[in-house]
Amino acid sequence: MVSDFRAQAFQLKPASNSVDVTAAQRLVHHLRSIAQNDAPWITVLVLLNLIFFGDALFTDKTFFVRDVSFFHYPLKRLVTEAFTQWQWPLWNPYIQLGQPLLANPNTMALYPTQILFQLLPFQIAFDLHFVLHCLLAGIASFCLGRTLGLSRHSAFLSAGIYNFSGITLSFVNLFNILPVVAFLPVLALGLIKTLRSFSLFRAACASFLFGIFFLLLEPLSSIAVALFLIPFLGAIVFFSPPPKCSLAKAATLVLTIVVSGLLLASVQIFPALELMQHSGRKGGMGFDVVSFWSFHPVCLLQVIFPRLFGEYFRLATPTLGKSLF
Repeated sequence: MVSDFRAQAFQLKPASNSVDVTAAQRLVHHLRSIAQNDAPWITVLVLLNLIFFGDALFTDKTFFVRDVSFFHYPLKRLVTEAFTQWQWPLWNPYIQLGQPLLANPNTMALYPTQILFQLLPFQIAFDLHFVLHCLLAGIASFCLGRTLGLSRHSAFLSAGIYNFSGITLSFVNLFNILPVVAFLPVLALGLIKTLRSFSLFRAACASFLFGIFFLLLEPLSSIAVALFLIPFLGAIVFFSPPPKCSLAKAATLVLTIVVSGLLLASVQIFPALELMQHSGRKGGMGFDVVSFWSFHPVCLLQVIFPRLFGEYFRLATPTLGKSLF
């Protein structure tokens, strides 16, 4: 009888193991099915940003280095207070004898994130402006990678690199340049989708995106975006499988979208152009000034050997760097 009991026990063990194996297989299959959707990968990007920017989001710490604290913060405060009082932020009385406020594109008074400042406490909205644009850079890069045919793993890797790259994070101290970095993959994505499958709705959406982008009016980084988009879109059109859009037709469509975006942003562009006529930089600046922050090719060595030529986060020229350059 004991031997029969032992035999039954040994017979039951394989059945239990088979149940465990089946459950594990189901779990693996379920995880694979989840990974085959884009949403989980985007969710991971969101979580990574929440963790990375946790100090700014969940504590009393905030962004303050350089232009953030002594330039952008007070301007944004003035704009928000004016809108709160149901007034247009037209004038800044606190600089010299006063100067236009809305006409200054650095205030970003008409930029969509201004809505956050009107709905949320100022400090929370201020921090969210930076975090959301870094997140936008990551999500847009992921979607761009998927549109270009990358696997989800590859698209996620490229999104993580762009989201947390030194270029993106270094612009967190510049309120109006970080959105330009975030919009680079957004604009590329909108144009590619419009060129590959044209519709009036997609063209209108692309024009709207360019309209928001041109509200920033940041010249140098915008030129960098153009220098990337022009050859990039040309390569997309040239190497697209048939039936593909001709280069002439693609150029006409892109030009129409860009001009439409400029018209949408004209509410900011024209006042800014008028303000520029009274700028001290209207006549240009000397070469020594404009080349002060130029990047010498030899400095690429610092990618491998950081601080090889000295501390580069200070305005004072490092001793070794001064002797070489």
